[in-house]
Amino acid sequence: MDEYNITYENSICNRCAKTPCCCKNLDIINRRHNYLVKTFDMNRMEEYFGIESTDYVKKSISLKRTGRFSYFATIKKTNKYNPLYTYIKELPRDMNNVIYSYLWEPNFTIDIRIYLPPVYPFRSTKWTILKYVKDGKKMDNNKETQNVTCLLSDQSPSITLDKEIIAYLSTRDDF
Repeated sequence: MDEYNITYENSICNRCAKTPCCCKNLDIINRRHNYLVKTFDMNRMEEYFGIESTDYVKKSISLKRTGRFSYFATIKKTNKYNPLYTYIKELPRDMNNVIYSYLWEPNFTIDIRIYLPPVYPFRSTKWTILKYVKDGKKMDNNKETQNVTCLLSDQSPSITLDKEIIAYLSTRDDF
């Protein structure tokens, strides 16, 4: 019997309850997770990535481990433009409205379930968009899931989960 409590080749592992055993890959996943936890605050990933919020635009990225092979990520961008702060008294109201229309940017919230396959990191992660709300309107989750799947389909095993998230954000023109 080895360190993973496997008695013979086709039996179920006592540690991970899977056939074939995925404990060695689970050790890799745990090491990568521990590295992420030591490196940055999982609830404030935007600070780690150097994404700054301003008085008017708040951006947040959080990542939470929900199981041995799964994570839950939330990406939010909210704008708090106040017309009273951007209003220029010397200009007519119509001109101020035009200026305000250029300051406007979309708000959105994206909830993502990230599943790590048992052979991670040698196979890419599977992302599922659970909720995608843009300006208060529910958007097509399936289309966004397809976009993410296409983006992450040919990843290298050296790319960690935090790099996958920043790669996804770099493709979005509204973040």
